[in-house]
Amino acid sequence: MWRHRAGGDSEHTGLSTFTVNLHQGYDHRVLSRRWCLAVLLVVVEACTGSASSTTAAPSTSTTPTVTSSTTLQLPTTTTTTSTEHPPLSSVPPARECAGASGDPVDLTDEPPLVREFVWTDARGCVVRVDVVHEYAGSAHCGRQTTRVLRTGDPVGVRWDYPWPSGDGVEYVRDPDQAFGQPELTAGFSAIEALPADGIDTGLRSLGRELWVSPRDPDAVYIRDFDGVERWPRGAVPGCM
Repeated sequence: MWRHRAGGDSEHTGLSTFTVNLHQGYDHRVLSRRWCLAVLLVVVEACTGSASSTTAAPSTSTTPTVTSSTTLQLPTTTTTTSTEHPPLSSVPPARECAGASGDPVDLTDEPPLVREFVWTDARGCVVRVDVVHEYAGSAHCGRQTTRVLRTGDPVGVRWDYPWPSGDGVEYVRDPDQAFGQPELTAGFSAIEALPADGIDTGLRSLGRELWVSPRDPDAVYIRDFDGVERWPRGAVPGCM
């Protein structure tokens, strides 16, 4: 509260607020000066506050901080074209595993064949080349678009090296008749789904799965993200 003295001055007796009572004869000039000063301070503070807030906003919205440790995470999706069987399984990176003598993953005393395509079991363990051996046709004979898959009979057991073996079979991918055998090309087909009785052998290579069908023993089925291919069983002629 402000108290009016006899000399015309005013004395502040309150701590934080004051009451204006024009009927008690207060000096209107003093009050006017104090009111103007208070209003001016409020206006200046409001203007400076709004200016700082409007200038600070662009720095946070238009110039984000990027550090060297920032990495871009992309979403991934998994799809298949088959609705009758489960999605393609995820297989760990290929690796050599210890196995007992005679086991398909025991690479001891493996035949001296070039492993053009690495085949593994469902655990990612590399399988012997005399269990599954895939190779591309010779380029100098115009067969580079073909693929041949040698396996034991049934698939998953060893075949006797060297080839030809009495207990081994070959399955052929030759959609362009590069081998000159119409029956091999006619037996090949690209389909959308596996046979209803398809059985997963557990063998994997480069994102592909090897399946068999008891109702179709003369072929194997290679399944990947693009669909399914039927590779017929047959003998591959030599390349001169």
